[in-house]
Amino acid sequence: MVIGNLAESNELTAYKASGISLIRVMFGLIFSALLMAIFAFYFSNRISPYVNLKFYTLLYDIRKQKPALDITEGVFYRGISNFAIKVKKKDKDNKTLYDIIVYDHTNSDNNSIVTAKKGEVLLSNTGQYLILNLYEGSQYQFKPNINKQDGSVKEMTQLSFKKWRKIFDLKEFKMERTDESLFKSNYAMYNSAQLRLLSDSVQMELNKSESNINQTIKNNFVPFKQDDISLSENDIMLKNISINLDSIYARNIDVRGTTMALGLVNGVIANIENSRDDIKWKLSDMAQYQIELYRKFSLSFACIVLMLIGAVMGAIVRKSGFGVLY
Repeated sequence: MVIGNLAESNELTAYKASGISLIRVMFGLIFSALLMAIFAFYFSNRISPYVNLKFYTLLYDIRKQKPALDITEGVFYRGISNFAIKVKKKDKDNKTLYDIIVYDHTNSDNNSIVTAKKGEVLLSNTGQYLILNLYEGSQYQFKPNINKQDGSVKEMTQLSFKKWRKIFDLKEFKMERTDESLFKSNYAMYNSAQLRLLSDSVQMELNKSESNINQTIKNNFVPFKQDDISLSENDIMLKNISINLDSIYARNIDVRGTTMALGLVNGVIANIENSRDDIKWKLSDMAQYQIELYRKFSLSFACIVLMLIGAVMGAIVRKSGFGVLY
């Protein structure tokens, strides 16, 4: 946009006529782009891992957190222990309720039901308590008749009220923070030096796994002369395996030997398959580390490249402004 503005107003032509090169005109832009690239790399390498650690830890806590209050119309809400709340209608302000029924089961021997035409839900100033105010309603209490020994007959008490208030303790909804160390092993939490170190460690483990497979085959298949074993991302392939048939037929082979040989072959196959799966996981981890490492430099690289491309395009097109940019 800057170079395009200079070209559009013929200032770039005046610079060139006076012997000033385009690179010299762009020196301020190049310097600004380099500063931006350095800051972008510092942010991606230092600040972003710390922010990701805090963000994913908090996101995990929020996902496992029980909702504090989510009353739905026509559905019993049982998010508060020993209480069931049902409303027929709820205003858009999420505070005003209509045609409310509250079942109180805090005492198994004394079931209480509260009904009201209107009510409202409020939070205390500290946010530790939920306040339920009901208006123009009745409270019904059922309890066994003490005059009957078996308790099969219950008596009901009805109380009418103009205003009824119930305060709920929200300690059970208090979010407990997870230990951040559980998320530090994620590739997005490392800086560039750590990613390079981890990538090298995984490569060493891959080389060790390949060496173990080679040694396993050499130790278990004596008649086989192995020339080469190669690893690919999808499978492990054995190449150039030659068999010395004379040494095989020269032996006395019986059923026991055949059974032992089959068991040995199956064991080696299972070992190789396990090693193959382990190698796939390690290759996937190394790819993730390398992708995250390249991502640390991608924004800085884009700042410099796009500045150079944009400056040249601005000088050629001789236009500027957001409309041209987009």
